[in-house]
Amino acid sequence: MPSALEPTPAADTAPPSEAVRRIHETILAHVAGGYDSRERVVEDATAVAAQWWQGGDAAVFIAREVDSAFAEQAKAEATWKGITDCDKIDRALAALERKGILARPHFKGSQETADAAIHDEVGKARAAGKKVRGWVYWNETQTWEVLQTKELALIFGAPSLPPDERWAALAREILQAFKAEGLSADWPYQNAAYPVILKNLDWKRRAMK
Repeated sequence: MPSALEPTPAADTAPPSEAVRRIHETILAHVAGGYDSRERVVEDATAVAAQWWQGGDAAVFIAREVDSAFAEQAKAEATWKGITDCDKIDRALAALERKGILARPHFKGSQETADAAIHDEVGKARAAGKKVRGWVYWNETQTWEVLQTKELALIFGAPSLPPDERWAALAREILQAFKAEGLSADWPYQNAAYPVILKNLDWKRRAMK
């Protein structure tokens, strides 16, 4: 990510160094992740900074750094050629959706809240007349860490079914969808208790406008 995020506040309003570090980490992870709006990035950066730095100066600093990050991201995106790994992920997810497997990337909340929320998503889809055979998702925390980890753990499951061979068949279908796009994917131990893993990702997602 760009180096243009070096802080340049006026000397009399210089923020605490720990706040600057955490603000930058949050902004870079959110913007490069590609799923978060400017408003969401500002909101989360403000929440992270609040322990060390609050008030009008903090708000101005964060807004400026967020705008700078989005501008630098746009410059980077202009250099990307061809189909990215993120494009391939989108195509695999769309293919699974067409087969009745609910796909929810960057699912909001922790693993615990996401597990509960996916059942709400299934209910909404069925109420809209959609047949749902299963689901696959990863939560937003993984998106923000993917630049370092190069991996995504895809959580999968099926409505009203205990983990059994039917879940295993679902996992193999999900695995194949990503492999068909040329992505490195694995299902460790071939066990329904383990997620499908996307590996060695070159994460280049176009930022939300």
